[in-house]
Amino acid sequence: MIYFENRHPSRGLDGYFECFAQDTIGLQRVVDAHIHEHFELLFCTSGCYELIVENHMMTLSKGDVVLIRPMQPHQTRTLQDGPNQYIVLRFVPDGLFSSTQPIYELKYIFPFLYSHKQNVEFYAADQLSASRIESLLIDILNECTQKTYGHEMAVRAYTEQVLLWFIRNWHMRSNTTPMDADHLEAIKAVFQYIEEHVDEPLTVAQIASSFSMGRSTFSRFFSQYVGESLPSYIRRLRLTRAANALIQTNKTITEIAAENGFASTSYFTMCFREQNSMTPKQFRSNANRHDRAAAEDDSFIGNPGETRYADRVI
Repeated sequence: MIYFENRHPSRGLDGYFECFAQDTIGLQRVVDAHIHEHFELLFCTSGCYELIVENHMMTLSKGDVVLIRPMQPHQTRTLQDGPNQYIVLRFVPDGLFSSTQPIYELKYIFPFLYSHKQNVEFYAADQLSASRIESLLIDILNECTQKTYGHEMAVRAYTEQVLLWFIRNWHMRSNTTPMDADHLEAIKAVFQYIEEHVDEPLTVAQIASSFSMGRSTFSRFFSQYVGESLPSYIRRLRLTRAANALIQTNKTITEIAAENGFASTSYFTMCFREQNSMTPKQFRSNANRHDRAAAEDDSFIGNPGETRYADRVI
């Protein structure tokens, strides 16, 4: 069972951003499988967790850190009875990095955030790195809590240092080459074009022609810098938008399928089930049931004043 986490974060920066510590006492405590639109970093400060991201299972111990990408189903379960804690940092790139960001910064940030060559960024504990990451996350926590003068600038600076650590490690793993200015602008333009036409029939040949490129050349270019094929990217984007609509609107499944560029309701249902292991109807039903339970059940955990997510015992 997967639900869409519909939280209302504090607005320390433009767009979505939040940071908090999640404490859990007891063995086999579970945060149910869920998805959301933002990036989520988990840093284990104590205890031991089992983390499942899509079909990848891993164990988080003190000092381990993982970055989960948007719309990736994930859940955690404690593996020991003692105190268990991880720090959570959630953000959307638009809240941290604008189109006016210096090109020398965007050429490193953009490929890391939008490449899907590595679905899950997991790094086991390294004493020096773990200490540094934990210190930065605690600084972010303190700034978000105390909100002293200039805290937005401090939060942005600390978060960029955390991401720089990820970017450098990701670069060594993936052996990527930073985008030059022309390639960066071209990829951004392609993303914008797809966003504007995502509800229309789209083909590789059509998009390639719009950018004065041949079909094969464009396909290689897109795959090289994004890390997945163009059809795969478009389908994932449409499914993300559809999942949001299932939660946030009362539109019928047929309407949602049509508005997100799916040729038929049956094809939309097939694609949705393939990605989320349930039908759109089941997804909407689970989300509604979760929201009702969160409002009624004191065993749900989360930040004060925000939609909470399930903490249950199995």
